[in-house]
Amino acid sequence: MRRERKSSEEGGKNSLFPPFPLFQNRKKNSQGPFCRAFPEARAWVAPQQWSWPINLPVQFFGIFPEGRLTEEAADPSSEAAVPWLREIDHKPFASSVGIGPYSEVAFYHKKSRTLLVTDAVVQVPRTAPLVVEEEALLEAGGPLPAAVAAFSAGPPGSPPPPPPPAAAAQRAALGWKRMALQILFFVPGDLGRPERSFNALAGRMIVSPVLRKLVFGNARSEALGWVDEICRDWPRFGRIVPCHFEAPIKAGPRELRAAFSFLEEEEGGGEGGGAAAAEASTSGRRKGSSEGDGSGGGLGALFGGLLSVVSRSSPIKVGGGAVPFDPADMRALDGLSGSLKTTGVLNK
Repeated sequence: MRRERKSSEEGGKNSLFPPFPLFQNRKKNSQGPFCRAFPEARAWVAPQQWSWPINLPVQFFGIFPEGRLTEEAADPSSEAAVPWLREIDHKPFASSVGIGPYSEVAFYHKKSRTLLVTDAVVQVPRTAPLVVEEEALLEAGGPLPAAVAAFSAGPPGSPPPPPPPAAAAQRAALGWKRMALQILFFVPGDLGRPERSFNALAGRMIVSPVLRKLVFGNARSEALGWVDEICRDWPRFGRIVPCHFEAPIKAGPRELRAAFSFLEEEEGGGEGGGAAAAEASTSGRRKGSSEGDGSGGGLGALFGGLLSVVSRSSPIKVGGGAVPFDPADMRALDGLSGSLKTTGVLNK
């Protein structure tokens, strides 16, 4: 941290602050301290900012953006263009899903041919990341609280789950499986016996169940168009770095399309229907490939440093199409989606 602080002070106003698509107050709360620590840095934010449950301006959180990552900001001929376009391109996604928009920005680091996303896709590792404390894993792998067990006890008539493992390593492994499923599904079908659901997802790139059900499923044409534009304009990316779970993921346009293929299936149009929806939603948007090697400093140097660290670990290979989720695991999200649509929070 000291090195970054010194670099920011020396770089002055040329220093760049990495942008984040924020709509949850808890995420915005973490960005204000960064802005205060690097007062000369320039912050860029995703378009259509809002917050829930109280819609507050980003300035309330100590974030004073230099600009917003709109389509115009990705146009080199525009006065609103971001200063790092030679090195990094971006494509915003924003769509109203109900009471407010959901926004995400995908970045393409040209020199390393890396796609960076926030929440669009994830890949759950089979073992817990080092940042998860062992104490938390052991607690998660212990006896389930009665309230949790009541809502996540498997199909009716299921026998009681086996007692938690006595060995610390086995209990921690069980704790990670439970943690991951709760993050993905909120209330998975069977936390007492999570192995089947966890093994079906681990090591595979997916659109998280929450986004799949509550966001992209309610903005299918827009989401397909965004993915289509990413794959069309940046056809050479060979790895994806998401903000959550495992990275880097060895995946290109084919694998990204496959992860979002559930939208085409739900549209009922198959491959052709999805392509038509994507083409319709991208009309009028920026055309043509913007790939190139890119070089220089600024945010490109920052991302380049990040990617050099990420690249030290071997990319994880992925394959197949959209991963089908167990209906029992989706039960809580299905109920939540129905309630939110009934109350008008989500679009019907």
